[in-house]
Amino acid sequence: IELARHLRGFGQIHGVEAPGLGAGESPVYPSFDEMVQFCSDSAAGVAGDGVYIGGHSLGGHIAFHLAARLLDRGVRPKGLIILDTPPNLGDIPVADADLTEEETRVFILAMGIGGMLDQDRDQLKDLPYEEAKKVLLDRAKNDPRVSAFLSEDYLDRFLRLQMHQLMYSRDVVLPERKLDIPVHVFRTKNHAPEVANLFSAWENYAAGEVTFVDIPGDH
Repeated sequence: IELARHLRGFGQIHGVEAPGLGAGESPVYPSFDEMVQFCSDSAAGVAGDGVYIGGHSLGGHIAFHLAARLLDRGVRPKGLIILDTPPNLGDIPVADADLTEEETRVFILAMGIGGMLDQDRDQLKDLPYEEAKKVLLDRAKNDPRVSAFLSEDYLDRFLRLQMHQLMYSRDVVLPERKLDIPVHVFRTKNHAPEVANLFSAWENYAAGEVTFVDIPGDH
């Protein structure tokens, strides 16, 4: 709600669903460059002059590349919106470094789907993966935002895609350039100080002022 309040007046929001997540789609595990191209192709009809380009987490890095591509073609986005990701992913302490594969799977579900459903992560972290899935599916049944699509199959596909992205995300490096458009960085307040401090580095990627906004919640 707080994020929506800050984005009021930014215009319509169009989203790109990751390949392989849709019902009936075959699993797809693209590289980062392939994801940038996929999002560029998918957003071609709406991304242009006077629109904001934005992304959450790794999507923030994809959005940076999309904005840079548009500028290189002489198209000027209205601005770049970064949702809760610092520019240097490799500097983030690895929260799941000491976890087993089973614990990592639960961690990803708890962070991604659990956060969306306002599920207490501490109630999931000690559960086996299949039991954690059941908790989330039971909770989703009564949530009109997700009940239409959040199934066991969706959770499994989400997990596989997230684990694939996790493997390469720390090697993603932004090009050394400053975008000549406004940059708005939204950072959730639950980050540890060593992570929260990384966000200021976005000033190195903007030719003008960077707006930083802290909002309640978790990643």
